[in-house]
Amino acid sequence: YSFEASDLGSIFHDALDCYSAYLAEGEYDWFTVPKEQSEAYVERAVETCLSKRENDVLLSSARGKYAIQRIRRILCRTVDVLTAQIRRGVFRPSRFEAAFSFEDELYLRGRIDRVDTFEEENDIYVKVIDYKSGSQSFDLAALYYGLQLQLMVYLNAALETQKREHADKNIIPAGVLYYHIDDPLIEKSGEMTSEEIERQIIAELRMKGLVNADEKIIQMMDREFSKTSDVIPVSKTANGEFSRYASVATTEQFGLLSNYVNQKIKELGAQILSGMIPVNPCKMDQMSACTYCRYHGICQYDEKESGNAGRKLDRPTPEEVFERIRQVTE
Repeated sequence: YSFEASDLGSIFHDALDCYSAYLAEGEYDWFTVPKEQSEAYVERAVETCLSKRENDVLLSSARGKYAIQRIRRILCRTVDVLTAQIRRGVFRPSRFEAAFSFEDELYLRGRIDRVDTFEEENDIYVKVIDYKSGSQSFDLAALYYGLQLQLMVYLNAALETQKREHADKNIIPAGVLYYHIDDPLIEKSGEMTSEEIERQIIAELRMKGLVNADEKIIQMMDREFSKTSDVIPVSKTANGEFSRYASVATTEQFGLLSNYVNQKIKELGAQILSGMIPVNPCKMDQMSACTYCRYHGICQYDEKESGNAGRKLDRPTPEEVFERIRQVTE
């Protein structure tokens, strides 16, 4: 009889899946749906998701009913921004809640929130999007240490699916992205039109992740891109080079990450199956595995005790990450 952050995330995911299904069944798509119809689909999706939650605590109090209003508001904002992001490019959402499974040295399964594709002659470009109700950034160093493998595992699965379905095509990774489900507040500077406010909100909800550095692919994802994108984590300096804030990788580097992640999940899976469970938390910068852990009472790990130093991880630059990965995979 409680409503946790994970419950909120589940409602958001389920409602967005329902919305996508309603859109697919109707006469519109992401590029043509009018705002009024979009809002009607959101309302229907929320009602559908809530009706599946029997004896829900949300329906038993004024606080819960307010939470439902907030859910509707955030989902309307989310659908508006997702629609604007999709319309800025040429990619089309092709799969939602796409289930996948691998069975090699170990069995792995999962579900991808969204897969977008674009087909051009002999090439199919693929990007994956993961919806997050909390803020999440893509961190190459965390990926290298095996702490953030999710998006690349999803991309590998999406690429494999496309290769099976289109054996005669070149399948090219376009990007891996997180979208933060939120309805942010922005600071109003002077007199702003509704279009300017909307643009600022879209920029605030810019997706985070890693995208292909190919100029053509970047334009496919944001046809209005010149210096800074409101849609993807890409920006350029005055001389036309990618800025230090741009999160990009070449097609070859995506291939390196793909091979490395496949290798890493087998390694981690083997460690789990072998019963490797030492209390040995990692630290990187100000981040510690213990910071938000709810199980201190079980492991009873105390940094003040002798010998409890944990694993202190350095933070390599993106160039160093790719060089280390190149050496490991080769």
